[in-house]
Amino acid sequence: MHLNDDILLLVFETLATERNVDIGRRQAAIRYASHVCQRWRDLILAASYIWGRLVWVNRLQKPPWMREVFQRAKTASLFSVTLDGKRGGCRDSWMQEKDRPFNGFAITVLQNAWSRLEEVYISYWTDLYRRSGRDFHDYLCEQIRNPSPSLRSIVIHDWSEFMTKPLPVDSFNGSAPLLRELSCIPARLPGPNPWLSRITTLEFTPRSLEDIINAVSWAHDLKILRLGEYPHEHIFFRSEDYSKFELMSPIILPRLARIAGLGLSFEAFTALWSSRFMSPAESYSNICISIHETHITEGQDPGPSQFLTALFNFFYHHSGITTCNIHRYDWRWVVQADNTLLVIEARARSESHPELYMKLSFYCGHEGNYRIIMPFIARAIAEYARCTKYFQLNFVGNMIGYIEERLFGSLLFSMTDVESITVGYSPLGYYDELEDREGREMFTKLRTVYFELHSGMYDRTLRQAKAFLVRRVKSGRPVSTVHFQSNLSSEDKSKILRALEDVSGLRIMWGTQ
Repeated sequence: MHLNDDILLLVFETLATERNVDIGRRQAAIRYASHVCQRWRDLILAASYIWGRLVWVNRLQKPPWMREVFQRAKTASLFSVTLDGKRGGCRDSWMQEKDRPFNGFAITVLQNAWSRLEEVYISYWTDLYRRSGRDFHDYLCEQIRNPSPSLRSIVIHDWSEFMTKPLPVDSFNGSAPLLRELSCIPARLPGPNPWLSRITTLEFTPRSLEDIINAVSWAHDLKILRLGEYPHEHIFFRSEDYSKFELMSPIILPRLARIAGLGLSFEAFTALWSSRFMSPAESYSNICISIHETHITEGQDPGPSQFLTALFNFFYHHSGITTCNIHRYDWRWVVQADNTLLVIEARARSESHPELYMKLSFYCGHEGNYRIIMPFIARAIAEYARCTKYFQLNFVGNMIGYIEERLFGSLLFSMTDVESITVGYSPLGYYDELEDREGREMFTKLRTVYFELHSGMYDRTLRQAKAFLVRRVKSGRPVSTVHFQSNLSSEDKSKILRALEDVSGLRIMWGTQ
C-alpha cells in the first residue's frame, strides 16, 4: 500500500521539525529521503516549508549545499535558522579570509528571513574573528532592533567580550508578539519591555542579585529560568544580599531550572534555598560557594541549622530528592579537595534522568577557615551520599593531615552500599590508613576498582594498589575486577600484571567506565 502525498509530507515535516534531534541529522534525513525515489524527490524539493526548517549555516558543510538549502526554503512562510560560527582559535590570515564569506552568507540569511523567523539559534565567538567577527556582531545588534512578528524562540550564545553587555534596549523595536523563549549567553537583559513580559522560558547571565530579581519581575509569564555562566570569572553574590535573597526565594525557585557556573556567598546560597520548591524542568546546578569569612556557629545568621535546611531544600529542588528517597536514583559521586577547595559532584547515571546533575564547589581561599567548615560540610553531604554505589575521591595535600582533621571519615564510613570506586595516586593509601586508625572497614560491598593512572607508573603506586587488594582478600571481601585505562604502554601493562599476579581471584581489565 502506498502512502498518499499528504501523509508522506506530514512524515517529512515531522522529521524536519523534531527539536530534540540535532539539525544536522534532520537535514541529512530529509536529504537521504529525497534520494529514495523520484516521487519522494519531487514532493520534498517542492516543499519549501520543510526546507525552511533546515537552514543551517555552519563550518562543516560546503557553501554550495548550504546555499542550495536556503534557495529551496526562500518561499517558506516560516523559518527555523541555525547559525553555528564557532571554530578553533586560529588567527592566521587565510582563516580570516574564510571568515568573510561565512559571515556574509550568515548575514544574508538573517536579512532575508528575519520577518519570517520562527526560531533562530546563533552560536558564535566573535573575538576570534577580529574585524570580520566584530562586523557580524555589529550587524546582529542592528538586526535585532527590527520587529519580529513571527519569532517564537531566539538563542544567542557568543562567548566574547562583545556579548557581556546587555541586549539593545530597543530589541525587536518593542514588537515580538509571539516570542516566548529567549536565551542570551553571556549577555544581560536590556530592561522592562512588552515582549519580555510575555517570555515563558528565559536564559541569561546575571551579574548581580538585582539582575535575577528584575528578570522575575519583568517577565510576568516566566515559567522556566536558566542562569548561565560568565565565561571569565565566578560572580559571587555578596553576603549582604542575604535578606533580599531570602525574600525572593519563593518567587525565584519555582521558576529556576538550571544554574551553570554561578558564584554565591555562603549566606546567599543559604538564603536562596530557604524555601522548598521543585525545579520546573531539568535539574542542573553548578554552583561555586564562597566561604572566605564564614564561621558556622549557632546563634549567627545563617548558622548550621539554616545551612542544613538550605541543603535539604537544594536537593529537593532536584526532582524532589530527599534523604529518604535518594536511594532510588542511580548516582555517581565525585569528591575533590585541596587546601582551599572542596568540590562535591553528583550525577545521575540513569538515562531516565539525563539532566539531573549537582555540583557544589566550596571555596575558602588561602586565608579561609577550611579546617573548621569543611568537615561540617562533608558530614552534611554524607546524609545524601551514603546510598551511592559509585564513588570517586581525589585530593591534593598531606594524607595524614586529611585523616587528623577528620575531613572525610564520616562521609566514607557512611557509604555502606559502594560497589565501585575510582582512584588515583593518593586515595588507596588514605583508605588503608583511615581503616587502621578507625579500626573498621569501609566499602564492605566493593567489587570493582577503576584506576586513573598515567603512563610511567611508580613502584610505590603499585605497592599501594596491591596492599589495598590483598587487604580486601584477607578481610573476606575481595575485589573481583580492576580496570586500568587502555592507553597505558605495553611496558606498564606488563608491570601491572607482574605486580598483581598473586592477588587471588582478581580479573584485570583495560578500559574506562
